[in-house]
Amino acid sequence: MATDISPLDPTTPVGQLRLLTSDSQLRTDPGDPRLPAEYYFSDVFLEGFLAINGGNLKLAAADALMALATNESMVSKKIRKENLQTDGPAVTNALRLVAQDYRTQGKADKDILDAADGTFLIVDFADPVTPFDTFEAQRGVLWH
Repeated sequence: MATDISPLDPTTPVGQLRLLTSDSQLRTDPGDPRLPAEYYFSDVFLEGFLAINGGNLKLAAADALMALATNESMVSKKIRKENLQTDGPAVTNALRLVAQDYRTQGKADKDILDAADGTFLIVDFADPVTPFDTFEAQRGVLWH
């Protein structure tokens, strides 16, 4: 866990990323409540996710949640013991689903911004009809 900005500032990209990933409250260590409260992610980690994704908040949130899901899958297991039950794989799956949703939203946001600034994507296109037309024209069989 990491401390950094306290309290959360939702006007900054890091603060907004904390809101999207539910890393918005300082948490205390139940093993030692005397330690200072911390966030899951440090500001440096969140700034890294933002940098990797070109400042796109939703894509950065997706990467942050996937990092949490990866950690959860490595640490937590499905445990049933008397009255205690934990389900790490279910938590991992839930985080992955939210990350997938953010990734979809982030790509849609990026497409909208790309369209707004006049950029466009060039896609290679192979005309599936032309080879057949050429083949038929060589044999004198043309159709319209």
